[in-house]
Amino acid sequence: LTAAAANWLGRLKMRRPLYHAPPPGHPVIDALGSPQAMLTGVLDKLDALAVDVSSFEADHICFRCATVDEYRSVCALLAQNGQLLVESMIGGRPIATYLLAEPILFRSYSIRCIEVPCPKPGRPYASGWEHVEFVIG
Repeated sequence: LTAAAANWLGRLKMRRPLYHAPPPGHPVIDALGSPQAMLTGVLDKLDALAVDVSSFEADHICFRCATVDEYRSVCALLAQNGQLLVESMIGGRPIATYLLAEPILFRSYSIRCIEVPCPKPGRPYASGWEHVEFVIG
C-alpha cells in the first residue's frame, strides 16, 4: 500500500456516514428533483483534491432556471415551502435566496437555504442543481 493510498483510505474512514439519498417526500425535492448527484459530484471532486469540508456548514445549494417563467415558478414553490431571505439585483438580474421550512438532508449536512438566480438575457442555462457553498470562517 502506497503512502498516498493509505492517506486516502484513512480520510475515507474518517468521512461522515453516507446517506446516499435525501428522504422521500421533501416537497422541494419532489418538485425540482434531487440534488444528490450534484452534491456527490462536488464532494467527490473535493475529496480527490484532498479538500476536507466535513467540518463546515453547507450554507446553500443553487438551482438554476432556464427561463424567467421557470424562475418565477421555482420562487413561488420555495415561498410555499419556506421564507424569502433576500432577492437582489446582481449582474443585471435578480437572485433570490430562500430559507426552507424543512431542510434538505444529505449525508450529515442539513441544507437550509436555496439560491435561485434568474437567467441573464441571451445567456442560456440548463435547469437544475448547480453548486453548493460552504461556510468556512
